[in-house]
Amino acid sequence: MTSIADSPLGGGSPSHGLRAAIRRVSPRAMTVIFGTGYVVIALMVLFPPAYLAASGSQPLVFGMPLSIFYMFLNAVLLILLVTGLWLIEGVRDEREIHMTEDADLHPSGE
Repeated sequence: MTSIADSPLGGGSPSHGLRAAIRRVSPRAMTVIFGTGYVVIALMVLFPPAYLAASGSQPLVFGMPLSIFYMFLNAVLLILLVTGLWLIEGVRDEREIHMTEDADLHPSGE
């Protein structure tokens, strides 16, 4: 029988294996994955026939008209996508925050 340590995602805790797997994914693949997500959400928001089809119906979803729920769903999906990208950038050490000195706040030296 194989153990977690023998799995292709790595040893130790399952989260360690997942972190290692995320780090192995190429930056280009991450761009394609998240870029596709952004394009799909943008098309959902900007494609009028989908919104108009939802606005013409009367069913309620979680107490909201379907057209309002449709826009709410788009916002939630976008928030989840951005949060996911932020978390993955943290795992991959790709966040760049360099505001450690007051000079960074005032580039003109004032």
